[in-house]
Amino acid sequence: MVRVWSAKEIDMNIQTSGVWLARAILALLHRQTLDEQRQERTTVANGMGFNASDARFLMSLGKQIENGYGLSQRQTAVARWMIRKYVGQLTRLANEEGRER
Repeated sequence: MVRVWSAKEIDMNIQTSGVWLARAILALLHRQTLDEQRQERTTVANGMGFNASDARFLMSLGKQIENGYGLSQRQTAVARWMIRKYVGQLTRLANEEGRER
């Protein structure tokens, strides 16, 4: 039986776990186009990844995580606040990945 995540569960895990937060940031970062990742901004309105107003900050956190660095307390607090608007997208991703296994 495949696990189905609710948006509430995804949000609660992100808000309470640094590992979940990092994975959420990276999941969204990897849904940006390669050009967007290089430019650290959103240029394609495709409903995937970060929106234009969040892109620079959250992409920088994603790259920081990819390079093996943790987030400061302030970065963590801001990222948790910002990432809430992506819970629907993250829930869809989690449930799609669950079906692929």
